[in-house]
Amino acid sequence: MIKAPIEKVWGVITDYEKYPEFLAEQSTVKVKSRNGNVVEAQFGLKLMMEIKYTLRLTETAPTHMSWTMVDGQMMKSNEGSWVLEAVSPTETKATYTIEVALKGLVPKSVSTGLIDSTLPKTMEAFKGRAEKLA
Repeated sequence: MIKAPIEKVWGVITDYEKYPEFLAEQSTVKVKSRNGNVVEAQFGLKLMMEIKYTLRLTETAPTHMSWTMVDGQMMKSNEGSWVLEAVSPTETKATYTIEVALKGLVPKSVSTGLIDSTLPKTMEAFKGRAEKLA
């Protein structure tokens, strides 16, 4: 549960270029295009090395955002979504899903471990940012 109005949480989730300010692994984000509710953005992720990938994000304000990968280094796919539900005027339930498949000889256990260790930190960072701005 995030102690912030749904509009604040939505604003944090869809302000892609600000991600590097509060997500430790996110080094860069550049919005390449916006056409109505569809955004194409290139992300830079600093893990053991810099990984760049481009996502097509579809926004349905203020409750749903989903994405699919356009292209990416070391990734075969990257898909996911945010679903937001206003529980009260000052609280939002956020559900985040992600499925990533890496290219090459990276064992599934490595990619699963990466997501499992990164996901809780990512969720806490979004929660903290939204609550700070609320």
